[in-house]
Amino acid sequence: MRSTALKSVFLLSALVLVAVPVAFGDIVTFDFTGIVRSSGLTSVPVDSPVSGHYSFDSDLSSPEVTPPVANYRFSPPGTLQFTTGTSVFNCDLSQITLLDYTEDLYFVGENGRGAILLRGPSTALSGLALPLVPPNVSAFTSSRWFGFPVALDSGEVWVEGDITSITSQAVPEPSLAILLALVSAPPASPRGAGRIRGGATCRPAFDAVQKWYRRLPKPLLKDIPSRII
Repeated sequence: MRSTALKSVFLLSALVLVAVPVAFGDIVTFDFTGIVRSSGLTSVPVDSPVSGHYSFDSDLSSPEVTPPVANYRFSPPGTLQFTTGTSVFNCDLSQITLLDYTEDLYFVGENGRGAILLRGPSTALSGLALPLVPPNVSAFTSSRWFGFPVALDSGEVWVEGDITSITSQAVPEPSLAILLALVSAPPASPRGAGRIRGGATCRPAFDAVQKWYRRLPKPLLKDIPSRII
């Protein structure tokens, strides 16, 4: 009887795992797609499709919120990855900047380096809190820009284009083998022998990154670098 009850508990736990998305730590990851509109690389022609993702640790942000602007800086930086064809380009995500004004702005990346910039009407953003869900790309009707630099022997060139979607990265569901293992698992030792304990998350060391603007001066859009306008 006791064994049957324990199996039922494990089965219910497995069903909960399937039904409820699981967040691993405080890492937030969004996937995106886009189309190349301008390219300094012959291997990446105009109209090439682009995909990628960006990730950041919401616990590591250093916010500066001075309405209508909010700057969230990350140290160590997160990641911003662009993929087109067989080529992969990696950039640091050192900052997320929000502008909630007569024109809304959503900036992800690093100033002068790889970045995503969305611009739209004052209704595009719903506030200055750090977004933990993807922005609604269709709401940003003015511009949905992305760009990243590539270093060549002849100098630096840029690949730029339009973002077409940003979505949450899907959390994988437990496999059938894991669920069966949970159902058939033996009862745990009453004294907790062999208990698995969570270990600390290891992170690679990053060099300090150059800080972006502490605040966008007024007029707000005038002084945003021309590269991302």
